[in-house]
Amino acid sequence: MLARRKIWSNGYIDAENEKEKNMIINNCEEFGQFIQKRRKELGYTQGYVAEVSGLSASFISNLENGKATAELGKAILLANLLGIDISVEKR
Repeated sequence: MLARRKIWSNGYIDAENEKEKNMIINNCEEFGQFIQKRRKELGYTQGYVAEVSGLSASFISNLENGKATAELGKAILLANLLGIDISVEKR
């Protein structure tokens, strides 16, 4: 398991030198799987992420399991905290 990194005062995890390939997300399940993969790469438990983010562990679990009703604002916050940039583009 990776050592936990400090959450900086700006609320973001230091993810220096930790780049992930771009991925096209087509549904809630794929987004949740990507979030879960990143969390595990960082060596964080759902409980730890909940504690430092202020989100509930059940929200994180629901999001990682692809629950379609997860709040978008919280999902974006969690992605940002895990060092994931989200962008959109026209098809």
